[in-house]
Amino acid sequence: MVGDRGYWWTIFGKKLSSGAQARSIAQVTTKNAKRLAGPFDDVEALAGGLGIASDALKAVFDGYGEAVDAGKDDAFGRTAFLQEIEPPYYALKQLPVRYKTRGGVRTDADGRLLNAAGSAIANVYACGSVAAGSVEGLATNGAFGLIVGRAVAKALDAGDAGK
Repeated sequence: MVGDRGYWWTIFGKKLSSGAQARSIAQVTTKNAKRLAGPFDDVEALAGGLGIASDALKAVFDGYGEAVDAGKDDAFGRTAFLQEIEPPYYALKQLPVRYKTRGGVRTDADGRLLNAAGSAIANVYACGSVAAGSVEGLATNGAFGLIVGRAVAKALDAGDAGK
């Protein structure tokens, strides 16, 4: 996420734009042409095109390069799909979207999943658009997420007290 602007950038390079996924990338970028930035020949130009400080973006690229070299991304615990990003660079502006399932699992007031008989299933929680009772709007679902989070924390505390 870029500050408090409500969006973030997905950055990709030559391997993705001209590799096996080129057709999919072309479809996505064509459909979202107004949100596409690039091509850029270097990180400094990319940063300028995105309105980001070049030293900050270079630090991100350096950190990612270290993860690629190590074969492990310690920040996110992943080892798959770590590949060097080569110019030309492109970036696609991503905006948060709230999906609504119009279905989902049934929960009680604390967000515990309910079984077919309507009884709460111990230690299984859900909230947001995955829950059948969710409503339109990020604020309402965010509030329910806080309620569920508190219920989970309370259950964890109770479990710790019983040990």
